[in-house]
Parts: sequence; C-alpha cells; structure tokens
Amino acid sequence: MRDNPTLRLGGASPRDLLEAVGDATHQAAPNATSIVLQRRVQKRLAAGKSVVVDGVRSLVEADTITRMGGHMIRADNGSEVDQDKLMDKRQAAASVEQSVDTSGKKKDLKAATDRMLVDLRS
Repeated sequence: MRDNPTLRLGGASPRDLLEAVGDATHQAAPNATSIVLQRRVQKRLAAGKSVVVDGVRSLVEADTITRMGGHMIRADNGSEVDQDKLMDKRQAAASVEQSVDTSGKKKDLKAATDRMLVDLRS
C-alpha cells in the first residue's frame, strides 16, 4: 500500500510523502527524532521494560541508542538498499553489531533471533 500511487496524493505514493517529510525533518532538525526517541526509551527503561526500536532512520538515532547502552542489529533480507529511498540509505549507513537474516522461513528467523538475544544477554 505504501508504494502504490494514489490520486489523493496527486499521483504520489504514501511512501513518497513520508520519505519527503522524513528527509526534510532530518535536514532541518537532525536531532529532533533522537530527542523524542531518547525520552520514550528512558521512560520505558525506568519502568523496567525492555525496548526494541525498529526502523532507525538516521545516524543520530543510532548513536543515541548506542549511547544509551542499546545494541544495533540489522534485519537483512539479502536485498540491496533502494538508492531512491533516502531514509533507507540513511538506515543502511548505521553501524551495527550483528545482522539477522530475514530471508528464510519464519521458524529460521525465530531461531536466529533467539540466538542473537542469548548472545546480547551474555
């Protein structure tokens, strides 16, 4: 759905709009999303909850997570980064500690994720 052009957006896709807004935000206020991210994560951690942040889209966000003691893991389905998607390019630039192969069957992904979590906790 996100990639399908729609007349409601003048022939653009929802992804086109989201990409443009996200890119403009990161250009004009590169720390904005990181500040919000940090507050939300700290609130949950203070309540004793575990936190998973998916869809990190900037190096500033990745640095914030790492600075807070988090781990950067890439979900990798084996496909190349779409060079036309600015936020995807930003995400691909983030340094990661590990990658999880998401190209296989669901049970293989679950097993790989479980192994990764054991490694992170030890």
